[in-house]
Amino acid sequence: MKRYFLILATTFMILILDACQLETTVKPTPISPTAQPGSTMQAATPEVFEPLNACDNFFLPLQPSTNWLYSDGTALSANTFEGNDSEGSINIIKLNPDGSLEKQYIQCTNGKLEIVKVGTLDKNFNETGVKTINEISNGACDSRVILPEVKNMIPGKTWQQCVTACRVVNDQTVVIQLGTFKTRRVECEDGTVRWYAPQFGMIKTCTGKECSELISFRAPN
Repeated sequence: MKRYFLILATTFMILILDACQLETTVKPTPISPTAQPGSTMQAATPEVFEPLNACDNFFLPLQPSTNWLYSDGTALSANTFEGNDSEGSINIIKLNPDGSLEKQYIQCTNGKLEIVKVGTLDKNFNETGVKTINEISNGACDSRVILPEVKNMIPGKTWQQCVTACRVVNDQTVVIQLGTFKTRRVECEDGTVRWYAPQFGMIKTCTGKECSELISFRAPN
């Protein structure tokens, strides 16, 4: 069954990539060959970072036509950006491991990324329903913060994601099938751990013993 969903996800990604006319596959740049998995690295945040738009976060580059595929069958594709350098919005088409499709509406302010509503899609990508995060969380919050501004993505910083708080722990070197990455480790109170690589986004996530890692990444030139 898992293999079926992975094949489905791959098919979904191919369709998205063809539609967006992507031209290149981005390969991770290896860090020092002597780095060991799990080692603490120096801060990965750049001294100067000039985002292309309000949704361009150094640790999660939401540029239109960027695509991610994960080992659990999850696939993501970024669509059209609207706004300016400080404020704007973008939506993400997401294929879940169970084969369902959703559309995440993301509001951006200087790189701070917040999901404000989620729509359900049919197999033809037509929206069949939508709920705000306020409705989904039963009034607990109005948005789900994916990541804060880059200046707040440093070890020791925390933010309220929605019904759980998340904390930036440290920088770690992570080895996955796709390559070796310098990442920033984020831990949340709900038990989820995520690793974000500069200019690639989330490359690995674990909840308990269940983990998923990035197996394909594509971005426009």
